[in-house]
Order: sequence, then structure tokens, then C-alpha cells
Amino acid sequence: MPAFCRVDGIAKPTRDSEIKFEVWVPASAWNGKFEQVGNGGFAGTIPLAAMAEPLLRGYATAGTDDGHVGGTDVSWAIGHPEKMIDFGYRAVHETSV
Repeated sequence: MPAFCRVDGIAKPTRDSEIKFEVWVPASAWNGKFEQVGNGGFAGTIPLAAMAEPLLRGYATAGTDDGHVGGTDVSWAIGHPEKMIDFGYRAVHETSV
């Protein structure tokens, strides 16, 4: 992996939101472009492995856990409509912004 600046953060656009994300920016040879990666399924983790390829190609890159922790267990969604919105679209938007 080339040297890069790693930013990890948590966005909380609502009281029930906790969107974890990471942004990686090449320390040199940045191509001036950004690629945000996805993670499929029910998400629940930041897709770090998927972020490696764009970084190697000179992109700034980012990924998110889509606002919750977990895999196929969707109990995080029960009684949490804001977390459903985070998962559906808001986490990707907040990470990109």
C-alpha cells in the first residue's frame, strides 16, 4: 500500500444515527479523483479491502458501515426508522459529503 492520510469518523445526522466511515487520500500521486466503495448485503462494516484498489490507482477513497454494526442479523433495524434511512441512502450521502 502506498502512504496515505487516513481519516476515520462518525456522522450523527440524527439522535439515533451513528454512521462510521473512513476516507483515504494518497500522500502523493493523487490523480485528483474520488471513488467511494460499497459493501453489499446488509453492510455493517467499513469495506476496507475494497478501498485498497482505488488507493493503489491514485484515487482518494471512502467507505461506510451504512450506519450500523453487523452482517445478516438485522435486529439493529427493529424500532429504529432513522437507522433504516441511514442504511437506505443517508450513510452513503453523508460519507461522500
